[in-house]
Amino acid sequence: MGEPYARIARSYGVSESTILRVR
Repeated sequence: MGEPYARIARSYGVSESTILRVR
């Protein structure tokens, strides 16, 4: 669930910290 979401977040320009939080 975190893998596909991380790709979208990266496209938006979100920091890695935020992606880990969504995970």
